[in-house]
Amino acid sequence: MLLLLFRCDKNGDGKLTEEEVKEVIVLSASANRLGNLKKNAAAYASLIMEELDPDHKGYIEVHFFFVIFIYDSFLYLDKYIERLMF
Repeated sequence: MLLLLFRCDKNGDGKLTEEEVKEVIVLSASANRLGNLKKNAAAYASLIMEELDPDHKGYIEVHFFFVIFIYDSFLYLDKYIERLMF
C-alpha cells in the first residue's frame, strides 16, 4: 500500500492531493476487483481529505500514512501477541 502511495505522488513532493488520493483508491479498487469502491472513489477521496487535511492545505503529507501504517501494525502485533500469551 505504501508503494502505491509513492507511485501516485505524481511530482514526488511527498504530498498527495485529492486527485492523487482518488487515484490511490481507484488503483487499489481495480487491483482487488472492488467495483463499488472504484465507482465512488471521488466521494471517498473527498471524505479522506476532510479527515486528514483539516487545515484545508489541499494535500496530505505521505509521511502521515507511514505513521498510520506503523501504528496499525503495532496494534495488530499487540493483539497477536496477546492471543499467544493467553
